[in-house]
Amino acid sequence: MKKILLSALLLSTMSLTAAAQETGVNSAFTRYGLGRISDGSLGFNKAMAGTGYAWHDGKQLNMTNPASYARLDSLTFLMDVAGTLQASRLSATGQTHSTNSRAFFDHVVGGFRVLPGLGVSFGLRPYTQVGYEITSNDATLSNGFSEVTAIRTYSGDGGVHRANIGLGYAPLRNLSLGFNASYLWGVTTHTATTSFTDATVPSPRVAYESEVRSLHFDFGAQYTARINKRNALTLGLTFAPSHSLAGTASVDNQIISNNQITSSHVYSLTDAYSLPTTFGAGLMWQHSDRLRVAVDYTHQAWSKATQAEAQANDGTSEVTFVKSSANLRDLDKMSFGLEYVPAPQGYTWAGRVRYRLGASYATPYTLINGQKGASTFVATAGVGLPILTSYNNRSFLNLSASYEQLRSKVGGSLTERNFLLTIGVTFNERWFKKWLVD
Repeated sequence: MKKILLSALLLSTMSLTAAAQETGVNSAFTRYGLGRISDGSLGFNKAMAGTGYAWHDGKQLNMTNPASYARLDSLTFLMDVAGTLQASRLSATGQTHSTNSRAFFDHVVGGFRVLPGLGVSFGLRPYTQVGYEITSNDATLSNGFSEVTAIRTYSGDGGVHRANIGLGYAPLRNLSLGFNASYLWGVTTHTATTSFTDATVPSPRVAYESEVRSLHFDFGAQYTARINKRNALTLGLTFAPSHSLAGTASVDNQIISNNQITSSHVYSLTDAYSLPTTFGAGLMWQHSDRLRVAVDYTHQAWSKATQAEAQANDGTSEVTFVKSSANLRDLDKMSFGLEYVPAPQGYTWAGRVRYRLGASYATPYTLINGQKGASTFVATAGVGLPILTSYNNRSFLNLSASYEQLRSKVGGSLTERNFLLTIGVTFNERWFKKWLVD
């Protein structure tokens, strides 16, 4: 069985690595900033809207707070693999809507306990994601002989990927500390093209490209207070310091005629992007291993971070490419999660099924034409289904369904609705059990 699982995990890791340069979203709102910021959730807490700062469970990996690694089960090696199916609908007031769908790998992560109170994790996950394509008919003009319609096309792809290793340590019975050390890398492209129904009319095209790479660290702590024999409260805290992202950003103003670039003006900038200081706090109530209820709060100080922006000089055709925070604002997020297990130590399959619910609301971290970008509301539900094998019944098939609504009033009311189904497997193998032989 171990050989089978190792082969499956190796293939999954190779597939995810090959797909790492492909975007995992299709959202018009990823056009701004670094795109969509991942909350770092895995198979189990995707069904709880990413809630997890105070969450710890030795049978499940929780990468939202690295302090949870200290609570990993002493006998097992954990591996979590997941993929997502997404269907999207974008609509604007007084206009027709558009729909699309896609499927993508989500993450491959693993973890195990090294010593009592010391756990290790590792994995490959998205950090930010960009993916969209928008086409609209603009003004109809006359060239003296016939009417010409301008067609604007906006597209983007890429994102920032994260490979990390983390440690969690419990210096005291009720206190655990941890950190993640991550390497971030990725390339993001955005293009804006104006084409015309008359092919003889030259088409202006603006192409943006940013490449980033950096080390990134985040830290966490959890403290559990036992109220009585059946109830406990856990406080979770996380912190990630701000820092710049090494790399190069460029903008290329082009003129295309007869499918060839006839004019090109490139402007570049180094180390233009930076990440914000991030604080997280969460509280979890646990009752008899059957019920866990948690709430999280996140604050990201994006208003003090920077990004590359192209600014047109007044009265001229010149463009200035600068590092700026003018179109960034602080992000605040609240999330709620619940998990219920009828009989976690029971002998029936149905009693060990894990039922999960969640919801979250987040403010935007970007400004669009001086106005707030899209606020995000998420509602989730899912189950963790036990996978039975000849000697192990602690692995789970994690299923979660999510509804996301992003809404902005910039240029009228623009609403995006996403429906996501995430399918993941948590392998929980007894690799470190010592067998006694008479």
